[in-house]
Amino acid sequence: MLESVPLTNMMFAVVFCTLVSVADASVVVQDAEMETSQDSVSPGALPLLSMLLPEKGAAFQAVPMRTLRAPSASVASEPRMALPSIDDARSLSDEDIQKEITNAKKELFELRKKVKTRQEVKPHLFTHTKHRVSQLQTLLAQRQAA
Repeated sequence: MLESVPLTNMMFAVVFCTLVSVADASVVVQDAEMETSQDSVSPGALPLLSMLLPEKGAAFQAVPMRTLRAPSASVASEPRMALPSIDDARSLSDEDIQKEITNAKKELFELRKKVKTRQEVKPHLFTHTKHRVSQLQTLLAQRQAA
């Protein structure tokens, strides 16, 4: 009697592995049939497979992603962070503006270096710093043209 216990366990293992492989095969069959038509596996084709697979409209189906997402219209209409203002740079001299441009470009370099070394970076700082550089360059160009 003791010798039959391991044999029974082994038989259960074989049956379980067979069921798992049948279930895996059924997923492949189901994927192949979904490519050709919208119907699922027919219950008459594989009786064991139809017992393992859920019917259409089963209670444990995944929730569609569109119901989990927030409405995008409200997010797009609100600005995330305010860009830097040019008003504080208007009172600077040309040399100070050049220094500010150099400092901003160095800051951009440091931000890129942080990204490459996988350090934590706030992504909006790229946009803000580039915007600041272009503001300062525009202000400098306007002064030189005048």
